[in-house]
Amino acid sequence: MTTDPDMLEKCAQIVANARHIVCFTGAGMSAESGIGTFRGGSGLWSGALGFIVLGWFGTPIGWKWTPGIAWSQYIDKFYNPIRDAQPNEGHRALARLQEIYPDMSIVTQNVDGLHQRAGSNPDRVFEVHGTVRRSRCITNGHIYDFGEEINLPRKSPTCRVEGCSSTLRPDCVLFTESLPTDQWMGAELATRQLGPGDVMIIVGTSAQVYPAAGLPESATRRGATLIDVNLERTNFSRLKNYEYLGGTAATSLPALTESKIGIQTLHKSSSSSLINDITNSNFSTLSNNPSRVDRLIAEYHYEYTRILRLHERIKEILHMQDIEATRQTLDEWLNTINNVQDRRRQEIDNAAEKCRSGEPRLPDEKDVLQLAEALRILRITTRKIRTVLWYWLYWSTNSTTHKIPLIARHQYEQLNTKLH
Repeated sequence: MTTDPDMLEKCAQIVANARHIVCFTGAGMSAESGIGTFRGGSGLWSGALGFIVLGWFGTPIGWKWTPGIAWSQYIDKFYNPIRDAQPNEGHRALARLQEIYPDMSIVTQNVDGLHQRAGSNPDRVFEVHGTVRRSRCITNGHIYDFGEEINLPRKSPTCRVEGCSSTLRPDCVLFTESLPTDQWMGAELATRQLGPGDVMIIVGTSAQVYPAAGLPESATRRGATLIDVNLERTNFSRLKNYEYLGGTAATSLPALTESKIGIQTLHKSSSSSLINDITNSNFSTLSNNPSRVDRLIAEYHYEYTRILRLHERIKEILHMQDIEATRQTLDEWLNTINNVQDRRRQEIDNAAEKCRSGEPRLPDEKDVLQLAEALRILRITTRKIRTVLWYWLYWSTNSTTHKIPLIARHQYEQLNTKLH
């Protein structure tokens, strides 16, 4: 199936302008890696036999009453194809996109681990249906990490924890089971960060299984645009801000990320090595359970990157001059953001040290006050950079009169004196 060039251009522009990106992937994402999908004419769950397999081995019932048979079927029909599969061009395209947008999250219903093997950041991949890379015992839930490519025994292994001889099962979500809390919370948080102008890319899923299927609906309620990469339109076509790109993961995703107006071109043209250094710098990434301060630091880091790109792009388009005060204030703003991050890390480290010493894990009052002072300075510097950028833009574009720029400069100098 050929992707419409006009739609590809439109979707590439949407992605290029987005501040936050979430990719929501399903079984179709890995279909071109040789892993079967679950629905459709040739799906694993299609037909009468597939229904029986789903009802027995896809639920805790079969694993409880016939663990040996369930394990052997799992190895032959499910695990071995995943073990032998390799990431396709779609997986690699998302990994490249994540290099440019480090804050990009991948929420996947797949358990194959191909996103991580393609190079995506494991901390930003949320496997809401679990993973085959781990197994756990049926009785007590003891976790066994077998790695990614090991040959698991066809005979059902047993738990080796003393006093527990329970058989093992994959650490995947079976039907009727709840989603893993840490992965689901990460997926929800990533979706809640979306807003107007942001984008969720849906790849290879009919999105019929809740609660995961509710994430795209949540994204559109927040004003984000949905880009649908599926062979056919999904039920999400009824939602607002919906764009159907079509195609398969291995064809449409590389075309999207490599479009001439796509992210890579925008990344290269928006500035020189300065932008590359900023984008690839060690900015904060959100953990699975971030505090309000952690989210604030991450927001400021990516806002700084966005403004710097915009600043450099405007200079290129309008052939503007740079002003030393503008560059100095941008650097000062970044330093204050990093200072808040350092104070936050110090607070966490000191609290952890107290916990290791047997004391309650409570923040030290001194650390709290230092963090509050750093946040106060950040607020002041943010006001300052807004004023400086306004002054720089007006000064550089106004060619008919010198009075307005002089007034603006006087106002800036007055404000600069007050802020210091």
